[in-house]
Amino acid sequence: MISGWKVLESRAININPFLMSISKVIPCKRFPVFLLLFIASFYTHAQKTDSLWFDKNWKVTQTPEERFYLRTIKPVDSLFEVMDYYPNGKAQMTGYFTSLKPENRNGEFSYYSESGVLTSKNIWVNNMVAETFTFDETGKQTLHIIKKEYLATLSTQEKLEKYGIKEITKQPEFPGGNNRLSEFLSKTIIYPPQAMQGEIQGRVIVAVSIDEKGNLKHIRVAQKAHPLLDEEALRIANLLPKKKWTPAQNNQENITADFIFPINFKL
Repeated sequence: MISGWKVLESRAININPFLMSISKVIPCKRFPVFLLLFIASFYTHAQKTDSLWFDKNWKVTQTPEERFYLRTIKPVDSLFEVMDYYPNGKAQMTGYFTSLKPENRNGEFSYYSESGVLTSKNIWVNNMVAETFTFDETGKQTLHIIKKEYLATLSTQEKLEKYGIKEITKQPEFPGGNNRLSEFLSKTIIYPPQAMQGEIQGRVIVAVSIDEKGNLKHIRVAQKAHPLLDEEALRIANLLPKKKWTPAQNNQENITADFIFPINFKL
C-alpha cells in the first residue's frame, strides 16, 4: 500500500482514548479478546483502494503536470486487484498481484485500447508469462502463444494433458530456409505510399499454419500495427508458397504447427 499505512497509523493514535475508555467498563479477562476483534475490524475497514500515478513513460510521478496513467490498488482477500487507466478514464489493464513489493503477478491480465477494446491477455504463473492472446477489433482471437520459458517448466505429460500439444523438437521452416524467407520479403514488400507520406511505421506479426505434409493451410495477421501496414502484411502473406514447407516435428514425427514471423515497416 502506498498511503494506506500512514492513514492507518494516524487513525490508530486517534482511537487510543476510546480504547482507554472502554477498558474501564469491560472486564479485564475479556478485554484482550475484544481488543483483538476491534483492531481486526478496524484494519479490515482501513483496507481501501489506493492509487498511484505514472507519466507517459510509465514512471511513477507525484507531479500533477506529469500525471498520465492512473493505477488503483485494492486488497481482495490475499491478493491485490490492480487496474490501470488511460487519461480518458477507460481501463488500460486489469490484473491481480500476489505481492506489490516485490511485484508478483498471477493469473489473467487483460489489456485494452483507449477506446475500451480488448487487445490482448497474458496468463501469469508465479510471475512468469505463461500464455499470451491477441484479439482483433471485433474481439476475435487471432493468436495464442504458450511461452517456451513456461513450457520448459512442464513435463511432456503436463504439456499434453494441459494443452493437448506435443512438444515441438523442430520448428517449421520456409522452403529453402530463413535466408530464402528474408529474400522473399525484401523482394515482395511494398511500403504503402499513404503510410510513407504519413510517416507511419510499425511491426506486424503474421502467423501461418503448416500441416504435417508441409502445406500452408491458414494465414492470419496475429498482431496488428496500422490498417495500411496490416493490409500490406496480409497481401505478402497470401503470396507465400503454399507447398514444400518443412513441417514441424515432435521426436522425428511430422506435426502441424504455426510458423510466426514479423514484418517490420520502418522509414
